[in-house]
Amino acid sequence: FVFQPKGVFSESDVILSIAGPEEVKIGEEVRYKIRYRNAESVRLRDASIQVRYPEGFVLNEAAPAAGNDKKDTWPLDMLDTDESGVIELSGRMFGNVAEAQSFRIFLQYTPENFNSPFQKADSLTVKIIEAPFGLKIEGPAEAVAGGDVTLTATVDRSVLPTGKLALELDNNSSFTLKESLPKPDARTTDRWTLPDEPTFTLKLTGSFTAPSDGNQADAVLRLVGWKDGNTANDPYTFGTTAHKVAVQKTDLTANFIINAAGQEFTVQPGEVLNGTILIKNSGSAAAANVAARVILETPSFNKKSILEWSKLEDSLNGAVVGEQLNDERRRGSILWDKRHVPAL
Repeated sequence: FVFQPKGVFSESDVILSIAGPEEVKIGEEVRYKIRYRNAESVRLRDASIQVRYPEGFVLNEAAPAAGNDKKDTWPLDMLDTDESGVIELSGRMFGNVAEAQSFRIFLQYTPENFNSPFQKADSLTVKIIEAPFGLKIEGPAEAVAGGDVTLTATVDRSVLPTGKLALELDNNSSFTLKESLPKPDARTTDRWTLPDEPTFTLKLTGSFTAPSDGNQADAVLRLVGWKDGNTANDPYTFGTTAHKVAVQKTDLTANFIINAAGQEFTVQPGEVLNGTILIKNSGSAAAANVAARVILETPSFNKKSILEWSKLEDSLNGAVVGEQLNDERRRGSILWDKRHVPAL
């Protein structure tokens, strides 16, 4: 038997907990309850509860209301013996699929028979298990390496969370974009913001690179979103969809060399760039009506490329086309076919 005189304090009898769903969908309305109780035989003064929300949590309502502008602190003042209470939080959770985030709660207090403050803490980990997803990509099942292919992506917004959403093209995939309808967002080349309409259709024209291992290649689109609509912040990935194609390799190969370099290199402003295109047919049959195109995409200022196109020297007089992609990028291309090079 243990005899505990009245007025002796034990931290274990100060109770604090948070409860609610531990697995949620992106943008789903969720509710959490914070419970506290003073099971001590002494009163607790200067008591307050503070909540540190998960990074992707957007608070809609708290009952009772918080006592500060950040809506994360509740002053309780004096907690009598055996006094308890509940704080209810409702909001929406945003994050990357399979990502875990945590609520952390703290109860600050000073026992009436102590001069020093104490703290009680609890936490709850929440995992994003899936996202409402309405993205599909349609296109050919087969493609020739380097040949133009058109893909059509369709988004059904009715099954998606509210807020600012966008599609992003994964540049690490085997697909190289040439043009799109509609055009990408300003100051980007791979992002399209979704309008507030039931459906959104995106047409992508580009080419696939033959993979080194096998013939399967893919074009990958990500559905991304922001919890607060601020696109200056990094978005959350709600999900990805890939369109796979079987890439048919040909006996034609092409290599582009600049200043004797076939890979990334450094140049100084004003330096001349000497480009060479090597085209080879290693097969046993002739290839007719071959065309070669070089695409040079660069930063621009006042709708002028950093490349000085007026000083282009091309003895074969290929067809040049310029296109302003956005305020900061411009694309130029040169095309040669049998009109320019009879051997093609």
